[in-house]
Amino acid sequence: MTGRLTDELVATAPAGTYGDGRGGNGLRLVVQPSGSRSWVQRLRTEGGQLVNRGLGSAAEVTLTQARERAAVNAGKAPDPAPTAPPPVADDTDEVLRLQLQLAEAENEKLRLQLQLAQQPAAPPQPVAIPTPPASGGPLLSEVLEQVIAHKRPGWRAGSTSERTWRTQMGYLDGLMATPVGGIAAGDVQRALAGCSPNIARLNRQRLSACFKWAMLQGWCHADPAAAVAGFLPKQPDTEHHDALPHTEVAAAVAKVRASDNWEGSRLAIEFLVLTAARSGEVRGMTWGEVDLAERVWTVPADRMKAGRSHRVALSDQAVAVLEQARDLADGSGLVFPSYRGKQLAPAALVKITRPLLGTTCHGFRSAFSVWGHESGYPSELIEAALAHADYNKARAAYARTDLLDQRRPVMQAWADHIDS
Repeated sequence: MTGRLTDELVATAPAGTYGDGRGGNGLRLVVQPSGSRSWVQRLRTEGGQLVNRGLGSAAEVTLTQARERAAVNAGKAPDPAPTAPPPVADDTDEVLRLQLQLAEAENEKLRLQLQLAQQPAAPPQPVAIPTPPASGGPLLSEVLEQVIAHKRPGWRAGSTSERTWRTQMGYLDGLMATPVGGIAAGDVQRALAGCSPNIARLNRQRLSACFKWAMLQGWCHADPAAAVAGFLPKQPDTEHHDALPHTEVAAAVAKVRASDNWEGSRLAIEFLVLTAARSGEVRGMTWGEVDLAERVWTVPADRMKAGRSHRVALSDQAVAVLEQARDLADGSGLVFPSYRGKQLAPAALVKITRPLLGTTCHGFRSAFSVWGHESGYPSELIEAALAHADYNKARAAYARTDLLDQRRPVMQAWADHIDS
């Protein structure tokens, strides 16, 4: 709508967002499907960024008051000046009159206390449930930013967690523009109903974290996301992709080579198979981690699942893949960049292996493990090649080497098996 808001519209408008029209200083009325109504103002910061600011519940703040607040926030009107206290009369008769009134009030107070003491005890009254602040607190989107900032130090470098939170919580755009103190469990359930079952489950957990943070700040008194935990869309049965038999790995690699997918993705998959590495380790691989003279790739600790650096022995075939990857060098430093010159996305490789081979990238690690044990190699060499953190805690506690030299013939035999 382009016209101005009216008191009648504020009281009767169906669910949706309604602007106050030209001259409204970005004032909006947000109506939830539950019927709750709140004021939100769209402002531009000095840096040019658009932000939403909650101005309170429409049940507590009238349209006129909301417009006054919006005008003050937009710099269109000064803050109201404080009224000066009335002068205190210094007339003696006036002072005596006030003293007499105070004395009479004190006598009345004592009379009421005595009267209450003589009455029978009243039945216990139910405990009042605390209500959220009249303003409703900040918008849920603002609370989300605070939660992300709180969690950010615990996320590993290169993690996509922050981007995933923002993207998937963005599906709840209507809820995100609501003051956190004005959100009910029904609002949460309706918002999550528009997500896929898996995204709904993850977003409910994220919402719960936001509400708990808001409770700590005094912006709300309950976690409405907790109430809908058992009432989300049913999760579909997970389709498990079996590990590829090691006897079929050679044919699988040949299919990947012959496909018309981006060369960086094809080479990354082949290198992943040859090294039995994880997808994230390969996608984030840089030339600074590679020592071709020593034929070793050192994955830094911040990209390893166990949080410890890991050395990978490079077979002849793995070195040959790296030589081909040199043609992809674009200044980013990545060994296997995307066609845009950025790191390959988490789903980039599995989008090739799943439809083409019926397996995930992790299935190749399982195939390597089965092949190694069937070939009679010691378990500690296989587990060390896979960088399993707790494969043998007792042995790891006394180990003084990562068994790199002993692993070299294992990785070469695996590469030869794939080439056979």
